[in-house]
Amino acid sequence: MDPLTHYALGAAVAGLLTSKNSDMRAPACGALAGALPDIDIIPTLFLGPMSQLDIHRGFTHSLLFAALISPLLGFILYRFDAKRAFPRSFTSWMFIVLLGILSHILLDCFTSYGTRIFLPFSDYRAAWGTIAVVDPLFSIPIVASAFSLFLFKHDQKVKIRVFAAGLILGLFYLAATAANKVHVDSVFRHSLADQDIRFSRLMTTPMPFANFLWVGIAEGDEFYFTGYYSNLDRTTVIRFEKERKNHEYLSDLSGYSQIQKLISFAKDFYTIEPEKDTLIFNDLRYGSLAAGSEGKKQYMFSYTITNHRGKLEIFRRMHTRFSPDKILILFKRIAGEK
Repeated sequence: MDPLTHYALGAAVAGLLTSKNSDMRAPACGALAGALPDIDIIPTLFLGPMSQLDIHRGFTHSLLFAALISPLLGFILYRFDAKRAFPRSFTSWMFIVLLGILSHILLDCFTSYGTRIFLPFSDYRAAWGTIAVVDPLFSIPIVASAFSLFLFKHDQKVKIRVFAAGLILGLFYLAATAANKVHVDSVFRHSLADQDIRFSRLMTTPMPFANFLWVGIAEGDEFYFTGYYSNLDRTTVIRFEKERKNHEYLSDLSGYSQIQKLISFAKDFYTIEPEKDTLIFNDLRYGSLAAGSEGKKQYMFSYTITNHRGKLEIFRRMHTRFSPDKILILFKRIAGEK
């Protein structure tokens, strides 16, 4: 999820332990703990695009990291706090840090990006795919809940009511995304069956900004069938586009570890486009930024692969970033098709 949501959820979780007093130390530390796992982004700024696949949502997002770092940071906070009036216990500080970190790890599991929570024992990515990495409908009540701890710290009744309402609404919405995914999966499967499209695997992922718009990718023998469905559509008949896999273009490069990392990251949902002396690797899981509208597809995760006499150069295509016109297209598609 986005950093602001992680900060807010960490503060809100810490607020569960301190909602009956006006002490802001715990929510502030909870906010920092809620964002702590994303420190793994720092080395990726210097190590190139492939490092993000290796490092981000790696060990700092694991349960072992949470178990190891929480007592250490809890002890440091306890030592600093011991000199103040009414200090908290070591156990209290440890749980504030632990719950903040766990809130981050658990929330990331609900996205499609994947979080390797069992490192270093397993490289398995927990990716439940019920919510997008940016979803204001979830973030706004969580942020409101966290800010209530600071804005109404001297009015306990108002603080507790706003805090509880925001946290409950946010968690209810998160649970609703899981129920919605079950519904959306059913819609895609029925539409594929009605159109007699045979497939071996189906993956559905929510598009950014709201849980109403989903992309579905069904894998056939030579093609992927990609379609978009909004809960606001007036029909459950989904228009699917055929996209040729072109996986054979990677046959000579299959021995390179970088290629295997890309394939693993995309969970085998990818296409290859030959373009002059380069290959374009498109991760299909997050759909096209144009959300099915006409025009050249631009994927959220798309890479250029160039082979210079046995040395691979891989770069993420920068045009895949969001722009105002692409956001407008998304919102129009979220509003539904007639």
